[in-house]
Amino acid sequence: WPTDWSLYHELAVVARDVGRAEEARRAEAAALTLNANEPSALNGQGLLLADAGQHVEAAQAFDEAVRRDPTNGVYAANLGNARRATGDLEGAATAYRRALEHAPNLADAANGLGVILVQQQRPADAIAWLEQAARDPAFVEAQLNLGIALQESGNLQRAKEQYRKVVAAKGAHTRERDAARTLLAQLERR
Repeated sequence: WPTDWSLYHELAVVARDVGRAEEARRAEAAALTLNANEPSALNGQGLLLADAGQHVEAAQAFDEAVRRDPTNGVYAANLGNARRATGDLEGAATAYRRALEHAPNLADAANGLGVILVQQQRPADAIAWLEQAARDPAFVEAQLNLGIALQESGNLQRAKEQYRKVVAAKGAHTRERDAARTLLAQLERR
């Protein structure tokens, strides 16, 4: 079925999952050649561009995916992530809010919006969003971000508890665990 765009897209997804970026790029390009209007392929292209650090181009691909499927919260959350990576915090917040409008329990969008609120010096406003994202104990990045928002808003005891959860997290979350250890040590020296 050499003319079936969806097979190329699925191949791209699998290749990306196993770390074969070049093969994933070729397969997603083939999918888009066969169906340039397919939002899932545009979203896949955006993910590959984001993986490569090409956040401006990734935002363009995600924006097109959202334009073609405006009710898909995942595409909007990915757009928010790309815009945040480019420094467009307002555009990212708009995309995250759109994602949450269509997928209210989307942890990635809630985490992203919470991070932006912390960056905008509004940690108290971020806490509810980060608590929502951190309901999933496997979402260690959100767990860490919740600790930061709690610390920035002056709730030091809860921040310590949150950092301890991150330090105890299972899996390959070295960056988050190291950050939590550092922040916890700083709080405990006070």
